[in-house]
Amino acid sequence: MRAKKPEPELLSAGVGIANHDWASLITGESIACYLSCAAEPRTNELRTKLTGLGKKIFLPIIRPDTQMLWGIDKPPYSQNKFGISEPQVSQFDLRRASAIILPAMCADESGIRLGRGAGYFDRALSQVPSFQSGGPIRIALIFDEEFLASVPSDENDELVDLLVTPTRIIHCKS
Repeated sequence: MRAKKPEPELLSAGVGIANHDWASLITGESIACYLSCAAEPRTNELRTKLTGLGKKIFLPIIRPDTQMLWGIDKPPYSQNKFGISEPQVSQFDLRRASAIILPAMCADESGIRLGRGAGYFDRALSQVPSFQSGGPIRIALIFDEEFLASVPSDENDELVDLLVTPTRIIHCKS
């Protein structure tokens, strides 16, 4: 379904996501986010809004050992092996984030999200305490129709706390 979405719809979804009350959703300063690609809801407006709220945005950098590092959301960017833009590496520790904003193909109300299959975000999240244990809040961005009754999972899947769509904020029951 995503592959058929025209760019104006992707942009509109990104604007809808950015228009939520992010000041009350994320109270801390350091936010891990991502640069949208392919047919994902666009994150440009959200990153701009968060920066305007005084948040510092960090973006993922994929390493050959299947791990992720993080860099400040500012040029220059380089292209990784998947064609995704990445910033320069910083000393940011994901465990110090206030929030982690994640891509997802779909998700359910229990907090299970289906990513793109490589497991980079799940491996990174496995090293970070859950929100209930004092870690950063985990937020997945999806289209409205990608909120499903149930999503398959396995032992490597990490749960999220919130789902944000262009029209809704869904608190997960994780």
